[in-house]
Amino acid sequence: MFQLQMIINKHWTIVFHRENRELEKDMRAKYILSIVAVGFLIFFLSIKSSGAGHLFTRQITVSSGEVKVFFNNKQVLTQMPFMVDEKGVALIPVRETFQALGGNVVWDKKNNALYIEGIGKPDADAVRAVQTSFTWLEEMVVIRNVGHFYQQPEKNYMVAAGAHSHGIAVELEENQVAEVVVRTNRKYKGIEGWLGVEDSSMNSSGAYVLSIYADKNIVYESSAIAPATYPMYITLGESNIFGAQTVKFQVKWVDSGSIGTSKELIAVLADFKFKQ
Repeated sequence: MFQLQMIINKHWTIVFHRENRELEKDMRAKYILSIVAVGFLIFFLSIKSSGAGHLFTRQITVSSGEVKVFFNNKQVLTQMPFMVDEKGVALIPVRETFQALGGNVVWDKKNNALYIEGIGKPDADAVRAVQTSFTWLEEMVVIRNVGHFYQQPEKNYMVAAGAHSHGIAVELEENQVAEVVVRTNRKYKGIEGWLGVEDSSMNSSGAYVLSIYADKNIVYESSAIAPATYPMYITLGESNIFGAQTVKFQVKWVDSGSIGTSKELIAVLADFKFKQ
């Protein structure tokens, strides 16, 4: 059960902007609000103003307040910023909330779409089925590692402020090429995962291109992956890698065309799976 608990005991002012009209309210309240749902978070981000063809926007100013977020009766966040609309509905930041629950949040600005992944608790049979249907990239047998690619099992990779608990990464300098080769022994039918740049190198002027080889045949080449952009999802099917003895991931530093304070960056292959 997802529960939001908001305790307010302060004087605060809310200012709304709606079609050039302002509504000001001064309120003094002390209450506890429990919400068993999070759909309103996604709904708020997708509301459109009638007839205008632009996103409906509100400006809400709150002077003080404290929000505690509980998941299955366990507190996962506290002292989060909050907003309250004119109907008394509490709105909390989507990204921080779902990252605290182990999820990943991606906002597609072009299509006004919000993607949330990794939330939920499937039954035990479903977990066993998933666990036997793929192998994480970092669990594969490595037969070549030039770069040097590394894992960080006790720390998430952060890409555009989104957390990824699986994957490998490599530090690239200007014009550097790195590669890792894993043994597949003709066991796998597909690959999927996310490409991104670690947030710790977000100020780099560089980017990278990923190429994937099945044995010696190139089967995929990405566009340039630059810092401060949402991760790119890729998937390769049976026609790409089935029957291959090895798979090679090769990353090459390229100029992003943007300014930066350094050339170095950290390329991340996040949550990559080999599907059986």
